[in-house]
Amino acid sequence: MARDHQQRLDEALSRPVKFFLFDIDHNLTDERGRVPESAIEKIAALVAEHGVGVGLVSGRPELSTLEDGPDITQVIRQLQQHLSEEQQQKLVIFPEYAGYGREVGSKRLHDYGFMGLFEKSLPLLLEMIEDNRDDQFDFLEIKKTSLSIWLKPPFHRRDTVDRQVESYRQAMSKIPLCSQLMVINGANRTIDILPRAVNKQRAIAETAAIYRISVDTIATSDDQGAKDDAGHAFTDHALGFATRDFDPESVRQISTRLCINQTGLEANLSLLERLQFTALES
Repeated sequence: MARDHQQRLDEALSRPVKFFLFDIDHNLTDERGRVPESAIEKIAALVAEHGVGVGLVSGRPELSTLEDGPDITQVIRQLQQHLSEEQQQKLVIFPEYAGYGREVGSKRLHDYGFMGLFEKSLPLLLEMIEDNRDDQFDFLEIKKTSLSIWLKPPFHRRDTVDRQVESYRQAMSKIPLCSQLMVINGANRTIDILPRAVNKQRAIAETAAIYRISVDTIATSDDQGAKDDAGHAFTDHALGFATRDFDPESVRQISTRLCINQTGLEANLSLLERLQFTALES
């Protein structure tokens, strides 16, 4: 299996990369849960020196009041400190699993219709959550196109969150209006509820449309690349890098753990040194 992934990496290293889309948590963050300035400088250099576009695709909201780690706006502000206004036109964000998108330079919003659907469903969701609250519940985070049920820190384990996910799926199956919504594991810390049609993979096609480039020139990285994870479809392509968990049945995804023995931030920094970057056309 490692040989297959090494071959995929070798092929990926020969491809031109015009855009790099990054997940944040456990992918760009260090052991303290922060994106270090050294990583920010290297990512900003993609734009400033190579003319490559950069995007952030996360389950997190655009702007958060939580202090458990960086939200998308915090990371973007770090990058902006190293870039001119013109260079910032090559930055894009896709919050809440790509529930919507925003071009950083122009601030143009890309609304895919999920905000209205979520707003319509929210009252019933809040009632359902209140009925199913237990001692593992910590607090609720309501966003633009989704919500996150945070568990208390001692319960931040995959098996615990997966059991809670299944419990909430059963509860939601009794609410007809919520048939267009799904429940997923959010980085082994939260139970996330969002529209079924929302998927991080959308960010790849939308980036290609915004910047008029081929999807085959867009690299992606995410630590959650296992089959049922939120980052699976996002990394299941020829320039898709699973930086921790991966799908052993995928024939396209590249596991950095298997081919370069690196995960998370370390793997991404290595990719920044090795990929063949090509500038976006003006």
